[in-house]
Amino acid sequence: QRGREDKDVYMINHLKDLFGVLDENSNGTITWFELQAHLNNPKLKTFFRDIDIDISEAKGLFHMLDRDESGTIDADEFLSGCLRLRGPAKALDLQ
Repeated sequence: QRGREDKDVYMINHLKDLFGVLDENSNGTITWFELQAHLNNPKLKTFFRDIDIDISEAKGLFHMLDRDESGTIDADEFLSGCLRLRGPAKALDLQ
């Protein structure tokens, strides 16, 4: 239990850091264009590897995280969506 909590804290801190990198204009949201501009960023590549998703699935991931279909992802959508991806349902979610 303790190991999972430590991993969750690490993941949340990592996701907050990554969100800050992706949010180029610091408006509190990420657009597809902002995400797309960072597809070669080592931090983003590491993130995709950590959640076991191929970088080619980035657009599908973006749409899955954009729960309200606004065309942007806010910090809450990003964090909760990325944490949800660690579960066994991720393959179904991405389709």
